[in-house]
Order: sequence, then C-alpha cells, then structure tokens
Amino acid sequence: MERWEELQKAGKQAVRLGDHAKARELFVESMREAEPFGDTDERWKSAFTVAVAFFHFVIREYATAEALYRRRIQYLERLGPSKELANEMQSLALVLCQQKRIAEARAVDKAIRAMWPPEEPPN
Repeated sequence: MERWEELQKAGKQAVRLGDHAKARELFVESMREAEPFGDTDERWKSAFTVAVAFFHFVIREYATAEALYRRRIQYLERLGPSKELANEMQSLALVLCQQKRIAEARAVDKAIRAMWPPEEPPN
C-alpha cells in the first residue's frame, strides 16, 4: 500500500471515530502525497475527490468543499462531458444548496442537463 493510501485509510478511521481534526490532517496529507501524480492519475483523483472534498462537506466546511469540487470540475471540463463530470457537478450543486446559494445550484444543475439531451444519457 502506498503512503497516500495509508493516510486515506487512517483518515477514514479517524472519521469513524469522530476525530475530525485528525481526519482532516490525514486527508490533506494524503492529497499532498498524491498531488505529484497529476490531475489525471487515479491516485490523485481518489485522494482529492473521495477523501478531501467529501470530508469537508461532511464536516460542513462548505467553502473549502466548494473550492475543491470546482478545481476538480475545471480539470474534468477539459476532457469533455462524462458521468464523472456530472457527478462532481452534482456534488458542487449540493454544496451550494447547503450554503443557501440556490440560484447557483440551479445553474449548475442546468449545465449538467445541457451536457446531454434527454435521449442521450451519460455513459
């Protein structure tokens, strides 16, 4: 197991135990360890999206979660429409809703729906 994975595993355990401060520290370190692999590498995607952005959402640090989701979306948009992009955009819309930014969340939802006509669902 690589160091970034060990850090993620330990971070998830800290969340289960309710130690959010320790979990945050471990997830951020996991992301730092995976960052050199680059945006397209699965290790970085896992460390970034699953652990870090979602963690910040869980502990209600919405501004941080929003920034992380926007960074991930910016990368995915360069690759073109995908289910992964739509999923990250849905997560962003949820974060915006939690911040009572409903108009922005609706705009994100509209952008998701514009990616595919109703007869052409994402793969």
